Amino acid sequence: MIRYRHTYLAGDSFEAWMYRIARNALADQAKKHRLESPAEDHQFEVLDGGRPSAFEEMVKQQELALLHRALRELPEDKRELIVLSRFQGLSYEQIGQIVGCETGTVKVRVFRAMKEIGRIYNNLAKEKAS
Repeated sequence: MIRYRHTYLAGDSFEAWMYRIARNALADQAKKHRLESPAEDHQFEVLDGGRPSAFEEMVKQQELALLHRALRELPEDKRELIVLSRFQGLSYEQIGQIVGCETGTVKVRVFRAMKEIGRIYNNLAKEKAS
């Protein structure tokens, strides 16, 4: 961040600026190494407030595994939008600053990404059921 401090603009969100630097660094690293190692199912932490039964826990784990598979099947640009908006809790304005587009465009893209992940999830669930 210190190396790129000259790129920070006073109107930008500091958090969005940090994500933009991290995003660009990741893209540069991927270009150098041409590696993609998707996260394994066991690498995701499961948060639960109560004590579910063994059956409920098993169902939840299966649904979570399907969700992670669906996330991995999404194109990278759509996955990034879902992670930033739903998991990182960034506003559409901040995401727009990170990916370089207008807030309205981010809203539409997140909506479409959520629709697509829902479709993928449902298809995976149907495959599993058969």
